[in-house]
Amino acid sequence: MMQMFLNQTIPYGVRSWLLLWALVACPAVANDHDGEVSPSSAVPLRIHSAAITEHSGSEQLAGGQAVGEDSIWLLNTRGLTTQACRADLDSPPFEVMRMDECGRTQAASLEEYLLGDGSELYVIYIHGNRMEYSNAIQRGLLVRRQTLRHRCSTDLPVRWLVWSWPSAQEGVLLADVREKAERTDSQGLYLAWLLRELIDRGHRPRLIGFSFGGRVATGALHALGGGALGGRRMPAPHIEGAHVSIGLIAPALGEGWLCGYGYHGQATRNMFELSVLYNRRDAVLKRYPFLDPGSQALGYRGPRGFGPRYDGSKLPVHARNCSGTVGRRHVEVDYYMGTCNAGKSMYQMITKPWP
Repeated sequence: MMQMFLNQTIPYGVRSWLLLWALVACPAVANDHDGEVSPSSAVPLRIHSAAITEHSGSEQLAGGQAVGEDSIWLLNTRGLTTQACRADLDSPPFEVMRMDECGRTQAASLEEYLLGDGSELYVIYIHGNRMEYSNAIQRGLLVRRQTLRHRCSTDLPVRWLVWSWPSAQEGVLLADVREKAERTDSQGLYLAWLLRELIDRGHRPRLIGFSFGGRVATGALHALGGGALGGRRMPAPHIEGAHVSIGLIAPALGEGWLCGYGYHGQATRNMFELSVLYNRRDAVLKRYPFLDPGSQALGYRGPRGFGPRYDGSKLPVHARNCSGTVGRRHVEVDYYMGTCNAGKSMYQMITKPWP
């Protein structure tokens, strides 16, 4: 109905700006960085033993069997600088909290989160653009519920972290879009720092990202291996061969970004496998070229090509076009609540055994 209103009452030039404004939900940005890094600047994966701490919360298997206790965490970066050149990459002052299933929070420390049982599944969820603080919490809990409800045979507890980044709407049109696109670089660096801390303690995290959140996730894996984001690199040592499983829902990054020469070209060297749910009818991602001329969004076109893994092997990619069930909307919930059944795909991704 809105499209009909625009067609009938708004001049074409103004209508084009209004349609472009919709990109605020999934901004993109062209970049001039090659993101390349010499293999000699990275070191093989380092693994250390993990300490054990208590968990809270629990889930139920589909067959009624009790599952090991889970825990839910929130990491808030909304108070940190959004400029990659100024980001504290030595000891970023993250705000960390524990949550219950209703979203009630309790102050915690980063060390508490890091010192989990080595048998736990560490899952980090990164939301998309235009999410207020409280909405990000509720969205992270919804995605968790829709993912973990597919349990049927595992007793591994899940340590679920909601990554809350400054994505609330600020301004209108392209100014807001470009600002949010720039912020994904600093967020990727922050997340890379956290991933390195987890890997140092013997954990193998899994990542789930929607739209801009997918760009943060792949940027983090790129930076972890020594790649540049916003002209900035993580301080050494770098890590390659982390074997991180990652799930992208309607990812708002260029279709060529994960190729060896792409802006996030180092990311695949830290991946174990990649799951992508895309939509060739997405009315927002269709307009990605407005911000990155000559490129289409991975979440719109679907997989085209990827760089190799650390050992040179081909990256396993599981992709599905959800346009038949999601339609033209760029709405994360539609992927989880509809027949696209993103929760099942994400659950299969996070529980895939690591050889």
